[in-house]
Amino acid sequence: MIESLLIKNGFVFDPANKINGERMDLAIKKGVIVESVNENEAKIIDVKGKMILPGGIDIHTHIASQHVNFARMLFPPSSDEFLFTAPKVGLTYSRMGYTFAVEAAVSPTKALHTHLEFLDIPSLDHACLLLLDVYWYLLPAVRKKSAEEAATIISWLLESTKTYGVKLLNPTGSEMWSLKKEITNIEEPIKHLGVSPLDVIKIIAEANERLGLPHPVHIHPNNAGKPGNYKTTLKTLKALEEIKPNKKKRTIHLAHAQLHSYGGNESIESQAEQIAEYINSHPNVEADIGQMVPHQTISLYADNQLLIPTSRGKKIFTDQVELEAVFGATPTEYKMDKTGSIMWATGLELALKVKDPWQIQLSVDHPNLGLITHYPQIIGWLLSKKARDQVKLEADTPLHSINREYTLYEIAIITRASPAQSLNLPNKGNLSVGSDADIAIYDFNPQTQDPAQETEALIKALSQTLYTIKNGIIIIKQGEPLQKPKGKTYWAHRDGINLPEKVKIEMERYYSLDINSLKTPKEILSNSQEIKY
Repeated sequence: MIESLLIKNGFVFDPANKINGERMDLAIKKGVIVESVNENEAKIIDVKGKMILPGGIDIHTHIASQHVNFARMLFPPSSDEFLFTAPKVGLTYSRMGYTFAVEAAVSPTKALHTHLEFLDIPSLDHACLLLLDVYWYLLPAVRKKSAEEAATIISWLLESTKTYGVKLLNPTGSEMWSLKKEITNIEEPIKHLGVSPLDVIKIIAEANERLGLPHPVHIHPNNAGKPGNYKTTLKTLKALEEIKPNKKKRTIHLAHAQLHSYGGNESIESQAEQIAEYINSHPNVEADIGQMVPHQTISLYADNQLLIPTSRGKKIFTDQVELEAVFGATPTEYKMDKTGSIMWATGLELALKVKDPWQIQLSVDHPNLGLITHYPQIIGWLLSKKARDQVKLEADTPLHSINREYTLYEIAIITRASPAQSLNLPNKGNLSVGSDADIAIYDFNPQTQDPAQETEALIKALSQTLYTIKNGIIIIKQGEPLQKPKGKTYWAHRDGINLPEKVKIEMERYYSLDINSLKTPKEILSNSQEIKY
């Protein structure tokens, strides 16, 4: 095994260290970046005229859960075409230079399954977000408006399930779905619960900050995909303005924001400008884009009211897990019709109108709004107005009036540095001395090639690295896998966490399983990485 590497003459983009395309050498020893190595002992890679970035980070994806496996069974060809098998997930990310991903929806009883599936995904460090949007055992704390009590329960759940942060998805919506109803007013209490969706959001968001968890509360607001939903999104964000941050710069993460940025009544229209203006004036808020790309897929839902308009005449799977969450899946095809054109334009418009790229992360909500393999194309659209203008739309949108083009430096922010900052991972998303040697090298010369004009060349380069280096090991060379190391599992840890006795009694009374079954043994994790909070 080679202990040291020396990468020479590359053009480096490392926003965390304010390095913008400088020609540099990088030294690696024992899996981390170091000041220098002995050139007589190191393996030397000369990448003159090539582009070097830290390993990519996907902050919102769905790649490892029982939910995904149900979708694979619903439509078996999907395992090769878009959902991918577990080994193919790891290989696909590695070929594009991505080295970390966040599974964004895990219910407590399904966490162990997710961790076991990650054992079959090679070369990808990872973390999971825990779904708590209608968790019955948190509702008494919400009714009492006790963020402190909620924090204790959340901490026990994170420790038990070995997850990294909290996800709120259509809060209380699955409960309403069970009653064949939908949420129309997030401030209106749900009668049999005694709380409103906004009550749940506010208490759990406050608990998240009281605990000092490494990632802001990850919110998928109510009314996703519906005309006029930007009003719900803004109401949700405004309700959380008074929450004080604990250590982090941000207190709110808005998931796949494109899907929550619609105006209109009967049909959608873009209100990306309204959402972008709010983000621009509120540094406590960040958002992953959730860019839509025309494609065929299996859509995964946990806000099942979305299944109604999309699943008629199709196969459908739906599941409710221990009253923790609702899951659904159905085949979907996104087209560039009028609705699809607006969705496509809204995501790009949002990314282009948020002024600070450190408040934005690139995402497609894989496999829903796009596939991970679409990232190079989306980057091309962000970098090139010419490329955007070549896309034929079936609707008038504000997008073509936007002249802004991202720089390669800004692309490195939204795909590397910003996600790492959001997740509070100082050793990821940068090339600092002491950081993990997760590196992507691309066959693109930023000194002689203009990404705004030579977009296809950049897309080709981003689709397949010359080298992907994981923990100092060359795992991909010109698209071919050389090694498949196990990824690391990152999870939030705190010593001395005990479940309140009254909550334990309620869980033992109503769960259909022993509550100890919620606990994922640390021993089964892939290279366990405890992040203390």
